[in-house]
Amino acid sequence: MKVALFDRHSLPENDGAICSGFDFESFSAVKSPLWDTCIDYLTEFENNYDHREVEVIVTGLTPALTQFLAELTQKFMEKTYEGVWLAGYSRKLKLLHFNAVTSQYVTQEFFLGGYMNWGRNPALAGQ
Repeated sequence: MKVALFDRHSLPENDGAICSGFDFESFSAVKSPLWDTCIDYLTEFENNYDHREVEVIVTGLTPALTQFLAELTQKFMEKTYEGVWLAGYSRKLKLLHFNAVTSQYVTQEFFLGGYMNWGRNPALAGQ
């Protein structure tokens, strides 16, 4: 999944923007439905060996980006502390930043977490 933080500028092909605006009075992003879709996609754990990745094209407004990262990280931590035990899962968020010198996007990996269990999966013990 590849999304933009905001739908502005000339951007690479993507699935849409996660923010539809920014409210400076409340200092918070106006979330599009894609915001929750991305967070849910990265924080759902369905089966073993489930690897998921989302790329976000960063288009400015750092407060909106940090709000998204904070909400995503909080939900991810809540899910993993609920006792999710899957073998071989990983979650990656890639932030794509525009390099004005090269006119190319540079990738910054924001690794949420992963679990590699080369032995027995604790969640399946007794099955």
